[in-house]
Amino acid sequence: MDNLLFEKIWEDTDFYQIKVKASGKNITSETKVYVTKENIIALSESIKNLIAKHHSEFYWEIGDTDLSAESFFSIRLAEYDNLGHFKFVLKFGFQNDDGEDYGCTFSITTETGLLLQFAENVLKLNKDNSFESCFLNESE
Repeated sequence: MDNLLFEKIWEDTDFYQIKVKASGKNITSETKVYVTKENIIALSESIKNLIAKHHSEFYWEIGDTDLSAESFFSIRLAEYDNLGHFKFVLKFGFQNDDGEDYGCTFSITTETGLLLQFAENVLKLNKDNSFESCFLNESE
């Protein structure tokens, strides 16, 4: 089943590091990125605005596409059909120890209720060590 995991690794006063892991039909990818509380709030609000049909799609990225931050992760999210399904296009990028750039792009799908649950749970990552991970497409 398509899924997406955000797992908090550690946190500082201004930012924290999360592991992002996603699985699609034929692939699983994982990276670690640094996020701020504002990044997470923006992701949650963008998801909620998309569900409420204030926007038709949105794009969210962490890191630099030129990999100057050593890792990169982005989400492009849009409504998939008129039946309440949404499609994530996920892009992962990283640089190995030899300075070579690697990456992959693939999509996963979800439905409105699970997407809203993810938008709510991702905000809990901002609550200083009280919530360590959140899943998309895995019921609690």
